[in-house]
Amino acid sequence: MKTNRCNLNQTGPTVYYHSFRACTCAFVRTRVMRRFAACAIAWCLAVPVRSQTDATEYYVVNNNGAHIYGVGIEAVAGDAIVLKLPGGGSQRFRKGTYRSGHCPKPEALKTAESFIRDKKPDAALAALDDAQKRYGILGWGGRISLLEGRIHAAQDRPQEAEAAYRRGLEQTDDSDATRARIAVALVATLIDRDRGEEAERLLHGISTEDPEIGTYVFNTRGRLLAAQGLKREAVLQYLKTILLFPKAGAVRRDAYREVIALLEELGDDRYLVFEKQRKEDYPQ
Repeated sequence: MKTNRCNLNQTGPTVYYHSFRACTCAFVRTRVMRRFAACAIAWCLAVPVRSQTDATEYYVVNNNGAHIYGVGIEAVAGDAIVLKLPGGGSQRFRKGTYRSGHCPKPEALKTAESFIRDKKPDAALAALDDAQKRYGILGWGGRISLLEGRIHAAQDRPQEAEAAYRRGLEQTDDSDATRARIAVALVATLIDRDRGEEAERLLHGISTEDPEIGTYVFNTRGRLLAAQGLKREAVLQYLKTILLFPKAGAVRRDAYREVIALLEELGDDRYLVFEKQRKEDYPQ
């Protein structure tokens, strides 16, 4: 039986023949592998490598849902987006040819947030206006509109606040966590403007998965229903806060207080049960 291996039990010319052949093949294979490795290393060094930051922070989602990545991005006139590509060059996306653009948090937005912390609302609004023009279609429009609306609301400009919040809803979708916060802020503005029915309709479309958002939604529904004289329906909304969010803290304690008051007004003795439970959950 022919073999390429060296048989230690063999003697004579045959063993030397097979040994020489095996060693020669091994040598050739080694040289080929070395040459292949050298070429692979040279190829890797020659090809520009896109960093993780570039690959994840600058991109456009086209109408088909595909992600096109780049190393920089810019919003230009006409709501178009220019994506800078690795190795030079760029790709332009006209309005209507993309779903969204994305970039890291812009410095203009960071500046605006610092003005807000320093209680400089006028400077903050100016910075937010600049950020909206440059980054509104690059994934930051919702956040910018939310901040603009909050500033207007704090300065007793409910009409401007409502306009900012509605723009923010247009700039976000259900996958954006900011959307629920914008909706909540708009609900508060509508209630302040005595537009409770409109606020209630909006509440039904807000996701309640986040505890902070969920407790606000349920408590606000309860408040609106109670104002309409629908006390039992209001109790059910407050109970959602109590049962679904056991770690909600102050807002959950408020929900207990409303449940107890409403049941007592209805002449329902079960308010005593909730009063006892409230004292157990919040002894102080």
